[in-house]
Amino acid sequence: MSEEYFASLIAKARNARSPEAIATLLKPVLFEFSTEFNHYLERLLAVTSAESSAARTLKLIAKVWQNLKITNQREIQLRAFIRELAVASEQERPLHLLSGMDPNGELALTDHEFQQLITLLERRDDASLTPFIDGLRHGLATYLQMEPTLLDWLYEQPGSLGFVKTGPWGYWARKIPGGPVRLLFESLERGEPAGQFFQDGGPDVATWVELTVLMRRIERHLIRSFENRFPNLTTQARTSILTSTFLTFAIFWADFARALVRAPHLAPASFQNALQVLRAFASRSYFPLYGGLLAVFDGPYLRAALSYLGEPLRAMDAGEGRARLEKARVLNLLGYTCRYLGDNQRSIELHREALQNFEGLSDSHVTVANLVNLGSTYIRLREFETAIGLCERALVYARQDGDRAGEVHALVTLGNAHSRQLQFREVLEPEAYTRAENYLQQGLEQSRTLKEQAAEVAALSGLGAMRLFVGQHREAIPLLEQSLNLARAQGDLWWEGTSRTYLAEALYGLESYGQSAVQAAIATVVLERLGSKDWRQPAGLLSILRSRLAEAFTGILEQSVGPDGLERVLELLKHYGES
Repeated sequence: MSEEYFASLIAKARNARSPEAIATLLKPVLFEFSTEFNHYLERLLAVTSAESSAARTLKLIAKVWQNLKITNQREIQLRAFIRELAVASEQERPLHLLSGMDPNGELALTDHEFQQLITLLERRDDASLTPFIDGLRHGLATYLQMEPTLLDWLYEQPGSLGFVKTGPWGYWARKIPGGPVRLLFESLERGEPAGQFFQDGGPDVATWVELTVLMRRIERHLIRSFENRFPNLTTQARTSILTSTFLTFAIFWADFARALVRAPHLAPASFQNALQVLRAFASRSYFPLYGGLLAVFDGPYLRAALSYLGEPLRAMDAGEGRARLEKARVLNLLGYTCRYLGDNQRSIELHREALQNFEGLSDSHVTVANLVNLGSTYIRLREFETAIGLCERALVYARQDGDRAGEVHALVTLGNAHSRQLQFREVLEPEAYTRAENYLQQGLEQSRTLKEQAAEVAALSGLGAMRLFVGQHREAIPLLEQSLNLARAQGDLWWEGTSRTYLAEALYGLESYGQSAVQAAIATVVLERLGSKDWRQPAGLLSILRSRLAEAFTGILEQSVGPDGLERVLELLKHYGES
C-alpha cells in the first residue's frame, strides 16, 4: 500500500468528528497493512511539532489506532499468518503451517480459524496454493465429520485404555469414505509402521496437509477429552491413556518423517509435528517422572519411542525457561525407559545430559527425578556407592523443596541400593539390613499416603527381595504378592515380571516347585515381551525347575498358561539354552 493512500487516510481521519468515526476509517488497513501503516504513523508523529494542533490530532488518531490493534489483536495475528503463508515458498509452507498449529505457540488455530484460513487463501487466486488449500479443506472436513464419534472406539473395547493396545485406527478408517488417509489408517490397524505406508512413494503436498490437519485435530480432541471428561477414571488410568496418546502421535510423526527423507520440505515438517506433540506432552503436570510408558507400551513400541523420538529430541530447543524444563523431562523419560530395556549406558547418558545441561531449573522435581532414576540405573550396574550418593542428593533436594513424591522415590531407591549392596556382598544376617529396611519402610508408608503407586510397588518388591535373600521365604511371599497385584493393576509389565521372578524364587525356596514354575514362566514371557533383557533371570530358574519337575513340567504350565503360552515358554527356554 502506498504512502499516498496512508496520507489521504490520515487527512480524512483529521476531519472525523469522533473516535468512532476515526476507527471506521482506519479499520480497512488494520488487517492487511497494519505493520506498514504503523510505521507510517510513527514517522509522521516524529516529524510533527509536538505543540501543534496537528500533533494533538495525530495523537488522537494514534490512540484510536492502538485501541483498534488491541481489540482486534487475534484477527491481526491470523491475517499476518495467512499473508506469510501465502507468500512463503512451496518448500517453506509446510513448516509455516505448523507454526500456526503449534499448541505451544501463540496462534494455535481453532477450527473456525482454519475455515477462515481456507477462505482467505482461496481469495488470493494463486494456483500454487491450490494443493495446500485442497489439503486444508479435506483434512478439516474429514475431522469435523469424525469428531462426533471419535471416542466411540473406547466403548467398543471396554476395560482397556492404552491407546496403542486398543487401536482405534480401524474404527476411524470406516468413518472415512476413501483415499490415502483411509488406506493409511487401515495400515496402522494392521500394526504396520506409519513410515512403511509411504516407503515406495511419499505423499503429495495436498495429502500431507490433509493428514497433518486431520491427525493434529484428532490428537487435540483426544487429549482434551481425556483430560476433562470421564470422571470415573482413576488418576493412574487417566495418566496412562494420556501418556499413550501423546507418545503414539509423536512416534507416528517421527516415523513418518524418516520415510520422507526424499521429500526435503515434508520430512522436516513431519519432525516438527513430532516435536510439537512431544513438547506439549512435556509441559503437562501429569508427565510421568518415575514411570508411565510401561503401562501402555510393550517392547516394540518402547524401542520405537527410543528410536523415533531421538531426532526430534535433538532438535528440541534447550534455550531458556520452559523449553529447558521440557527437554529435561523428556530426557528423563527416555533415560528410565532405556534402563527398563537393559540399555544402561544409554540411560546414563540421557540422565547425565539432563543433569549437566539443565542445572538451575525452576522446577527441581525434574532434577530429583533424574537423580533417582540415574541411581536406579547404577544399581543395575552394581555400582552401589554411586547410586547411594545420587539418591542421597535427591533426598536432600526433595526435602528442601517440598517435593514429597520425589522424597518417596528417593527413599525407596536408597533403600534398594543399600539392600542390593549387601546382597551383592552375600551378607545373610537380617540385622545388617536394618538401615535398608528403614528406608524402604518409610518409602512404603509415605507412598501409600501420597498414593504414589510406582514407589509403592518398588518398596514392596524391595522388601520382599530382601526377605528372600536372607532366607525368610515365607515372609517374602505376601510382600511380593502385594507388589505383583499392584503392578498388574497399573499395567506395569516390568514390575509385574520382576515381582513374579522374586515370587518364583521364594516359592522355590519353600519347595512349591509347581507354583514356582508358573510364576517363573509368566515372568519370562512378560519381560521378554517388554523387550527387557531381565527375562533371562526367571528363564534360568525355569530351566532348573524343568529338570526337577520332569514329565509334570509341561502339564503344570499348560494348565496355567494354556497351549499357546506353553509353546512360547518352550521357545524361550530353547533360546535361553542356546545363548
